[in-house]
This record gives sequence, structure tokens and C-alpha cells, in this order.
Amino acid sequence: MTIFTELEYVEERGENAAAHADGVLDMISDLIGQSNTTYLHTLLASARQDNDQAWDSFNKGFELDDDISKLTVFHVMSKISGSPRYKTQQ
Repeated sequence: MTIFTELEYVEERGENAAAHADGVLDMISDLIGQSNTTYLHTLLASARQDNDQAWDSFNKGFELDDDISKLTVFHVMSKISGSPRYKTQQ
């Protein structure tokens, strides 16, 4: 999934963009939960001195943070493109 493809999809949908943004917000919440779990796995692996597992969890955490950032931008753009104020400014 690239962020630009998703943003084009929002522009095509127009009125439904704000409703779709709520679904994206749910995905962001899920990813934050996964990120927190991954962080705890990293700490646990470090405490057990399992270096390979610790590094794997650490790297996965960065990937999740990147996904969270992209979805957050998508969520904001969905809200903007679905808002009446945005449409009157165009």
C-alpha cells in the first residue's frame, strides 16, 4: 500500500472520504497496539539476553511506526477531503 494510491482513492470517493477516515483511525489504533506489544517483546527479549529476537522486535517496531505515520497522514487527508470547509475553498 502506498500512501499516494490511497490519497487518490480518497479524492475519487469525495463524500464518503470522511466515513472512510474513521476506518483508517481504527487501523491506526490497531497498529499502535501492535507497536506497544512489539516494544514489550523487545524488552522481554533483552531481559532474556536473546539478542536475535530483541533486534527482530526492534526492527519490526520501526516498520510499525512507519505504517502508523502513513496511516495518520491518510486519516488527516481523508478528513480534509470530506469536510465541507475544504470543498468551499476549492
